[in-house]
Amino acid sequence: GGAAASPRTTFSAGGRSVSLRTTSAPGKMEDGGGRALRELVVAKVSEDELAEVYDLEAKTREMELGQLYGRFARARKKDPTQALSFLLADVAWRKEVGAAALRAAPPPLGDAAPSEVAEYYERKLLGLDRQGRPVYYQNYRHLVVRRLLALVSLENLERYHVWEQERAVAIVDELCRMTRHRSKHPGTMSVVLDVGGMTLRKHVNSDFLKFLKVLATADQHHYPERMAVTFVINAPRAFGVVWSVVKPWLDPKTAEKIKIYSASEAQWRPAIDDALGPDIGRALAEERNLDPVTAADSDAPRQVARRLLREQRDLLSSEEEAAGTLDIQTIQTTTRESSESSSESESSSAESSSSSGSEVFHEALSPKPCDEDIARELWIAPISAFGGRLQLGGDVDEV
Repeated sequence: GGAAASPRTTFSAGGRSVSLRTTSAPGKMEDGGGRALRELVVAKVSEDELAEVYDLEAKTREMELGQLYGRFARARKKDPTQALSFLLADVAWRKEVGAAALRAAPPPLGDAAPSEVAEYYERKLLGLDRQGRPVYYQNYRHLVVRRLLALVSLENLERYHVWEQERAVAIVDELCRMTRHRSKHPGTMSVVLDVGGMTLRKHVNSDFLKFLKVLATADQHHYPERMAVTFVINAPRAFGVVWSVVKPWLDPKTAEKIKIYSASEAQWRPAIDDALGPDIGRALAEERNLDPVTAADSDAPRQVARRLLREQRDLLSSEEEAAGTLDIQTIQTTTRESSESSSESESSSAESSSSSGSEVFHEALSPKPCDEDIARELWIAPISAFGGRLQLGGDVDEV
């Protein structure tokens, strides 16, 4: 037979019909070796235990297990035996360090304050890129490791980095849960690494390289397939020496995702605007940070994810209103009224897709509201934040 029609959802907004067509079939996620890995894993460890160790949510557990298996399988070139060893080693490590508990804990910096550490080692959350991935800015401009070690031990810095990564992936996971989004490789993030001003005399020494190796080892062993792309910007000549040392530590696939640009903003700004979106370039210029971390009162990852979706919604609203193509305010005010009929339409679509015979954890979960508090984000965000545009009476077309 012919190709199946793209799934659609229709609801009314402001007296007009809004028809949404997703750009990819919701029930299809690239297996990437995940099925074969799952068969081996369940013989070694229960999925209840995996859910606890990886802090999976009950409502979206099957989706999240599918993503988990897929990441570890792809990281080992879809070899299920190697992926099994990799995953089991990570499970043991996560239990040992209490990784899941770090997501709700304050920064583990001992007596040092996050603001003191940020003078040398700073991370900011800029927003969402074109694909709906969180974008982190990592500032190495002032990374003088010897001074940093005077504040925090290397052991605590390693734990702090794990805390940062756990918080980042918790935010990514919350975004996936809120949108029930199914991309080819969901659950990833983008990074902008600023190395401007780096010199061999002041920055690059044995302490610096040891610190980088600790971070790279943690990321490769415990956060596989989480980085979508990294842009290294403002790279001086001294960074060439650093890269020649660091690159052999990295998996070749990881190294391919790292794009290095010189100190000229005229070179890297267009590349970032093109790949991540012009709003990320603006966020860099504004020194925006949507997740300011303090010692005790930082927002929960779920709150940060909501903030990201609202920022993206507001950005789309501004762009579309300027173009005269979308009245988002009308849709927002009528979302709650239309959610019942929309959910019925989505349920029908989900039932149809589930008949394809795929395993449950490869099936898409319909992008419907989990609770009233995030209903607005759930209708708008899957379109605006994750690669689509909404037209009244029209289709959702991929950006």
